[in-house]
Amino acid sequence: MGVPRGLIRTDGARLNGVAQLRWDNAGNMLVPDGNSLIRRITMPGRTGGGGFHPVVPTRVLDSRTTTGGWNAPLAAGAPRPLTVTGVAGVPASASAVIMNVTVTASTAGSFLTVYPTGAALPNASNINFAAGQTLPNLVTVKVGAGGAVTIANAVGSTHVVADLVGW
Repeated sequence: MGVPRGLIRTDGARLNGVAQLRWDNAGNMLVPDGNSLIRRITMPGRTGGGGFHPVVPTRVLDSRTTTGGWNAPLAAGAPRPLTVTGVAGVPASASAVIMNVTVTASTAGSFLTVYPTGAALPNASNINFAAGQTLPNLVTVKVGAGGAVTIANAVGSTHVVADLVGW
C-alpha cells in the first residue's frame, strides 16, 4: 500500500492533492489514496467511540449554594465526591470528564486535587491558590466509582465551583 503524497492541513483543505485524514468508529485511520478510494489502516492502541464530547457548560457544583449537594466549604482532609455521569448529557459509560473548577473564599493557601472516586488520593494538584484568592482551572479527570469524581483540599477550607464542559 502506498503512502499518500503531499501535506495534510488540519482544516480539511487539500494541499498537494491530499485530503484530510479521518477516523472511523472502530479507531481505524481512513486514508484517501488519490483514486477516490479509501484505504483503512488499523491503528493499534486506538479504540472506537473515544474522543471529546462537548456539552453546553453546566454548573454541577457550587458549594456556596445547594448545587451539587454540598452547601458548605470544602475542608482540608475531608474529600467529597461529586456525581458527574447522568448530568448535562454525560452518559454512564463516560471514562473521563472535563470541568472548569474554581476555588473562592479560601481561608488559607492550599491546593485542590480532583481524582476518580474510589481511587487513592494522588500526590498531585489541579489548582494551587492563596488565601482569599478566586482561581479557576480546566481539569480533565477519570470518572470513578458510582460515576463520580472526588475533590480534596489540602489546607484550610474553600468554596468550590465546578462547571462541566465535556466528557
